[in-house]
Amino acid sequence: MRKPDEICGLEIVGEAGDGCAAVHLARSLKPDIVIMDVAMPRLNGIDATRQILHDDPDIHIIGLSVHASRAYACGMFDAGASAYVLKDSDVQELLDAVEAVSHGETYLSPEMADLAY
Repeated sequence: MRKPDEICGLEIVGEAGDGCAAVHLARSLKPDIVIMDVAMPRLNGIDATRQILHDDPDIHIIGLSVHASRAYACGMFDAGASAYVLKDSDVQELLDAVEAVSHGETYLSPEMADLAY
């Protein structure tokens, strides 16, 4: 099976093990899109999202989480994220979110529709 970056021409430019590293990498690499785990060590994904967007509001952030929770989704959207995708979603759903945010749209996992924000 091909990796997502081979499917739609994405280039993965970095990977961070914690929220502080994600902020640092976003500052130095200036990616178009960041896929941010909500539950990151050292600095959670919500606060990391807020810091990244403070530095560069043109970056699009997709929150990725195991939590099908209105509180987490609202936290990410309030911090400025453009999408919220559940980790147990199909890879195609993540690619759909990438496509949506790259066109300036927001995206919410369909499983979260009843919790819509």
